[in-house]
Amino acid sequence: MKLNLFFEDADIDKYISAKYENGVIFISTDFPTKAWGALEVRVPQYIDSLEIETSNSKCRIENLKGEILHCNTSNAKIEVLDSSFVKLNAKTNNSKIIVSGSKATYAAIDTSNSNIELEDSCFDILKSNTSNGSIYLSRFDSINDGEAGYTLQTSNGKIKISLPKNNSSGYKINARTSLGNINIPELGDSYMIDRRNGNMKAEASVISSGYEASGKKILIDASTSNSSINIADD
Repeated sequence: MKLNLFFEDADIDKYISAKYENGVIFISTDFPTKAWGALEVRVPQYIDSLEIETSNSKCRIENLKGEILHCNTSNAKIEVLDSSFVKLNAKTNNSKIIVSGSKATYAAIDTSNSNIELEDSCFDILKSNTSNGSIYLSRFDSINDGEAGYTLQTSNGKIKISLPKNNSSGYKINARTSLGNINIPELGDSYMIDRRNGNMKAEASVISSGYEASGKKILIDASTSNSSINIADD
């Protein structure tokens, strides 16, 4: 465990407590007013469950494997990098969430007033939600055979989906927006596109050829309001 405070006379032992109980390590902090810094905790590379609860502080989880990650903060960014979990929950507000180079059988990503960025990652079930922010999904795949399900939902923010070129999964995207456009450039003969435009809403479906017969496939439900949805090759 490493703590950096920006004043020299800090007695670290006053601010951090730890206890071991029933196979669980609890670490808590109580910093003085007007103190700021960084707390770095090094744990075994594989961990059954990691729960982080804080506020006004950035959380960065890197190079970890485990069963469960639960990370909750406010007014600060969450980054999950090069990690693998069965269940991943990340929640903040007024700041972005980034998941990169990671895997989760189930992932719930939730913020507000900022963006969600998902790249180079694999999910079987993904639920991502924000408001007044955008969602970016690129270089993604499922983990197991069968149909994976992704939900991308925002308001007052755009959704951008970059379809990977170099994996064998099938893709089906149901896209909906109100007071916005659905932008789909030429995807080639490997995709079928169905557009439906109303007075206030725009809807479209994008389906890769042979989707139903694919051993691995991903169904993506993307919806926003007051903004656009962009779907393109990566």
